Amino acid sequence: MERATDMQMTKRILGGIRTLRFLSVLPLALLAGMAHADEPITGAYAGVGVGRATLHRARFTRSDVEAHDTAFKALFGYRAMRRLAFEASYADFGEMAKRDELTGDVEAFSVGIVGLIPLRQVELFGKAGFGAWRGTTVDRNGQSVRDDDIDPLLGLGVQLRNGRFAVRAEIEAQFLSFDAGEHGRDGDLLDLISIGANWRF
Repeated sequence: MERATDMQMTKRILGGIRTLRFLSVLPLALLAGMAHADEPITGAYAGVGVGRATLHRARFTRSDVEAHDTAFKALFGYRAMRRLAFEASYADFGEMAKRDELTGDVEAFSVGIVGLIPLRQVELFGKAGFGAWRGTTVDRNGQSVRDDDIDPLLGLGVQLRNGRFAVRAEIEAQFLSFDAGEHGRDGDLLDLISIGANWRF
């Protein structure tokens, strides 16, 4: 009699576990269904991001001095096709500094073309464009250079999309062709590693 009771109790427990498993998976299935039902994925979108900006003293071969700070960005885009979008963004790279060796204050407005590889809700993307920037750098000798120009911008990233909402992580490289002047350097490179979110209208 006791064995029968134990068996019944075991069956009830196993049944409860199966029910809990089903209930835990159900919301994910519903979300996936909502994302699929929300197609097409084209249209306008807007987003914000925050990350770590790094200013390299000279690009490529002489990047031994780097300055860092927290950066913020805002973007507006239009996804024309499943694999193609256009974006415009504004970024404030903060007041980057490395003790008294290097400081930099740079902001940029950029436009670019974005190519995407959709993998269901996960999407890989690459970006290429130009940034119109302005800023000031000061070296360890106190020499200050203030300049503005338009230079290439490159980026790579991944985003997780759920319906109209998406979370993205990306790395961008903005080239800065500061006037060398007395510094006699090749130029600077500014990269930004960020995480952000965007919403499609």
